[in-house]
Amino acid sequence: DSYDQAITVIRRAVDEDPESQEYMACLGAILLRAGDFAEAKKVLSAAMDLEPSESTSATYAPYLMAMTQWQLGEREAAVVTLKLANRRAEEELTGSIRWTRELTIRILQREAEQLITP
Repeated sequence: DSYDQAITVIRRAVDEDPESQEYMACLGAILLRAGDFAEAKKVLSAAMDLEPSESTSATYAPYLMAMTQWQLGEREAAVVTLKLANRRAEEELTGSIRWTRELTIRILQREAEQLITP
């Protein structure tokens, strides 16, 4: 599978730093893209319980979780999680943030909204 190597590498990073929301959200994103929705949900749930660092956003894990929930058929939960992600994005985007973070937030937001919003 084309995601196997990436999953292996990021799992090592998570093992070395299990408190890193950045690594945990990254693993969840790869699992989501690989179609392993059940495992992505477990990992993203753990990521959402961790504090974001300067190098990540509090919005990444919730957007990824909303898309994962949707893929698992958890439609109502996905809508609730999308609303949480949008609230966090609104708060974060009102501040002064790096353009790369803003771009990533907006890309995830658009992808999640296109998938979930009727």
